[in-house]
Amino acid sequence: MLTIVGLYALVAIWEANGVSPETYLVDVLLRVQTNPNSRIGDLLLLAWMRRRARPSRQQALD
Repeated sequence: MLTIVGLYALVAIWEANGVSPETYLVDVLLRVQTNPNSRIGDLLLLAWMRRRARPSRQQALD
């Protein structure tokens, strides 16, 4: 079970990596509903940051 201290630690890790906790949580909580179990690693912080750093198809077209 996640305690308050654990939650503060997660928020500190996200902020130390330049990630908005709100942005990360909203994105991950929406994706976890449809994400296959075999790709659960895609929702971890480092994989999430790499995916966000890649230019999207729309950005490439602009």
